[in-house]
Amino acid sequence: MKRLLQIFFIGYSAMAIMTLTSNDMLGTILGKMALCWLAGLLLLTVVYIVALVWKRFDLVDTAWGLTFIAIATAAFIIGPYTVGLNPATAVMGMVYAWGLRLAWHIGRRFLRSTSTDERYVELMKKWRGNRALNAYLRIYIVQSLLALLVSIPVIHICISQEVSWNVWMVLGVAVWVVGFVCEVVADAQLRHFLARPENRGKLMTKGLWKYARYPNYFGELTMWWGIALMALGTAHGWVGLGGAAVITYLIVYISGIPPKEARLRKREGWRQYINNSRLLLPLPK
Repeated sequence: MKRLLQIFFIGYSAMAIMTLTSNDMLGTILGKMALCWLAGLLLLTVVYIVALVWKRFDLVDTAWGLTFIAIATAAFIIGPYTVGLNPATAVMGMVYAWGLRLAWHIGRRFLRSTSTDERYVELMKKWRGNRALNAYLRIYIVQSLLALLVSIPVIHICISQEVSWNVWMVLGVAVWVVGFVCEVVADAQLRHFLARPENRGKLMTKGLWKYARYPNYFGELTMWWGIALMALGTAHGWVGLGGAAVITYLIVYISGIPPKEARLRKREGWRQYINNSRLLLPLPK
């Protein structure tokens, strides 16, 4: 699957550039994308300043969902729509619901902790030079760019002309709702499990976690593929697939599952757990 995604990115990038160039839209779209990126970067820059004061660069995790809200808001403002019963407003509401809930969920965990997340500790050990500057360039700016790429279907829907409700739009919303419910339920189940002292160091193997090792990630990916389906209801809507593919690649191969697998495989019962569960899909194996 990893190789397929890499091939997809190469073909997708080439096709996107060709389409924009042939329709004389390259400069216009890149300009609008730049404005959306600046909105996300501005928010993360403010968060970075707070992180400097607190000496906790992992504050960026709490701001991840908020960055998408900033980008989506900018896209909506520069688009042709006003708040109403239109797909652009709907996708804005979806991003706000997801982003605010995620920020609240991660933010509470951040406030309970007293030290920097070990992922960032290991990352910073590899840096040379000024740590604060490295953090801004390697974490905050990079995450603003990644958020922009994942937000492609949202931006596309918000700035497209004459977008209306159709089968793709309705199907995408339905898929998004399934993903949102799955992520909320999975996060709640894990939070209640971890709140009990007797479960410290144990594997969560109940509820949705009985059937999948990462049902919360399944929910998140489902939401973004739902928004990508909505984009298919617009002209050149295939571009929205790029954003869903990016978040899939990040979660499955980079910053989501791999570091968690590295930690969890040290726990008792891990081998039996992976034999009896799926990776993402929370259904009986």
